[in-house]
Parts: sequence; structure tokens; C-alpha cells
Amino acid sequence: MKSVSIFLTSLVVVGSLLMFAMPAHASIAAPHSVRISRADGVYQLPIFWVNPNDSTLAGINVYFAVTSPITFGKRSVTDVAQLQPNQRGEYIIDHLVYDTVYWVYLTSIDTSGNESAATTLMQGYPAQFADLTAPVPVSNATVTASTASSLILSWTNPTANDFYRVNVYRGASQNAVNSATTPIAQVVGDSGLAKTFTDTNLTSDTTYFYRLVPEDVVGNLGDPMTVSGKTLQAPIIPPVIAPTTPTTPTTPPVVVKPWAFDYRAQWISQSGILSTDKKAHEVHGAAGSTVDLELTLKNIGRAWWYPTTPDSAHIIKLGTWMPQDNTSPLKDSTWLASNRIVQIDSVTGTGSTYTFKFKIAIPAGAASGTISKLYVRPVAEWVKWFGPTGIFWDIVVS
Repeated sequence: MKSVSIFLTSLVVVGSLLMFAMPAHASIAAPHSVRISRADGVYQLPIFWVNPNDSTLAGINVYFAVTSPITFGKRSVTDVAQLQPNQRGEYIIDHLVYDTVYWVYLTSIDTSGNESAATTLMQGYPAQFADLTAPVPVSNATVTASTASSLILSWTNPTANDFYRVNVYRGASQNAVNSATTPIAQVVGDSGLAKTFTDTNLTSDTTYFYRLVPEDVVGNLGDPMTVSGKTLQAPIIPPVIAPTTPTTPTTPPVVVKPWAFDYRAQWISQSGILSTDKKAHEVHGAAGSTVDLELTLKNIGRAWWYPTTPDSAHIIKLGTWMPQDNTSPLKDSTWLASNRIVQIDSVTGTGSTYTFKFKIAIPAGAASGTISKLYVRPVAEWVKWFGPTGIFWDIVVS
């Protein structure tokens, strides 16, 4: 039995109307799903209800009286274990008069002593027929995949003034869920209310079956509704690959026979703008200034290009051309020599490109409008000149 504080209050019959003193309204809600049923004894009246969902609940008051003659009495029953929120309560009023109509209503009491509004006035009498009417099944039942490990069940509670809760059973198959005896959840809710329940810790990409069984406050069970759903596939997480220490690329050794080297180069691009006749790349600069130039070549030979070698031969450089090894008046202080402009600073394998970057110095006394030509060509030092012979710039003094 639920913990109940029972108080007797008078009921005064005026004509055919039953008048009774209602308690003052308070913040705590009244019990719901109240039902009067039949007891084993002919002098008893069983009262069933569902506690409000309130942690401050301290007691349930049961008010009752007969219509004629008016009787009064007071009984108090205390059982703290029966006062849990949303829990079904039961109390049997005994020592009653057989086959006599009794009027009953209930209120809730919180820990501060506040009393809720009264429930609807109901009537019953000892030895009346027991309530054997089961609730109708739930409606609008669905299962939605939420994640790879959870499913969301949704439904609408049946409409009945004594509805209590829905018992949820789960199984891996239709037969398994039909034979399940222990619910995975008991979802309390008001009559006609839309409810949801999330089932968690499931296996990914797996179908689950559910049986939803409604129950009223007396304990009658309604027909089940069976639904099923499948969890989502688990996301594929790429394996973690441990970083490895990069190895130093191997380069082919320098062959002792320099004449056997296949040094070749293909022009890719160079700095400057095309002249009006499109026959030269022009670079403009003031007298006494320095100008940055760039030349990009592609290694199309079998020999790799090296910035250093054991004997200082074969190093790839950019030299003056037309004529070969001429002393250029445009020599900058950053040049390697008057006829060697710059050398590569990284190994360039077959099929790769390299960009030579260097400076020229325009003589301080150069007259405006003067045009000087700078011819260059790649050279494998002490081995051979190679590549295009017509690479040049028109240096225009501005």
C-alpha cells in the first residue's frame, strides 16, 4: 500500500447535490488517474491513483463520506516508501457499511504542508464489481534511428481516466520480444499524451523489436503494439598511421667520364616583358640600379644537376654567352665571377625544373634609352655547355 494520510471530512447533502469543503489550491499537483475498484472484503473500498511528479510530495489525503447518514472519522497511515513521484498509490478504506454509496476525492500534500486542488469527486460502494477493463493499445507508435547505438520510440498514450503507464519490452526478433517478461522501461504519462523513450547502448546496424503494453492504475494490461527499427551504421574511422622519419633521397653517383653525361635543358620561362616586336624579353632599370632576373629551365637529360661535386666538376652554373665566357658590363657584386653568374643550390633530377635567380647592375653612367643585351647559357662546369643558345634579355635604361 502507498503511504497515505487519511482525513475524514463531512459531506452535507443539500437536495440531490453533495456539497463538500475543497482544500485551498497550492503549487503541488493533485494525484491523477484515480480509480475505485473492488476489494476482497465486502466492507472495504480500494482507491488507486498515480502520485504527482513532484519530489516535495509528503502525503496523499483521502476524503470520503456516506450520503446518509453523515459519518465522520479520521485515520492516518504513514509509509514513506509509497510516496515516490509518478508512482502508483493504493489504499483500502475498511470497516465500511456493505452496499452503501461512498463519495471520495484525493489531494496531495507537500513537505511545507501545502495541499493541492482536489481530484474529481467519485463514488463507489463496498462489494461493487472489480475494474477489469484494460486500456486500449497505444497509437502512432514508431521507431527512429538516432545514432549507431540508440533508437527513439514514439507513441501516443491511450485515452482513459485511469491510465497509468506503458511497459516497454525489447527483443532481437519478433518471437523474442513477444516472450520477454521484464520491461526495459516503464514510462509513466498522462492519458492521451505523446511520449518518447530513447533506448541506448545498442549495437550498430542491428534491427530491434519492441512491444509496448499499456497499463492502468489498477494493473489491467492492454493489448500490445509491436514495432521495430534498425540502428545506424557505425562511422568508419580511418586507421591511425604512425608518422615515419623521412629518408634522405638517394642521388646517382657522379660518373668519372664527363663526356658521357647527357646534359640537356629546355627553356620554360624568364622574367621581363616581351618587346613590341615580340623578339626579346625587356627589363627596365635606372642607371646605377640593380635589377632582379629569373630563368626557369627543365632538366630533360639523363644526367642530374648537382650544386656540389667531389672534384668541383659538373656543378651546374649559369654563364655568360655570345660570346662564350665574355665579361659582362652588367656584372653584379653577387656574381660568382665576371663570366659565371650563379649556380644551382639543390639537386635537380631528370624531368624537374630549376629557377636561376640573380641580379644585374646597370652602370651608373648609362644613358637613358640605352639597350644592352645579356646572353646566358647553362654550363656543367669543366664538362660542357648545354641547353638553348638564344637565351637573352634586352636591358633598357630608363
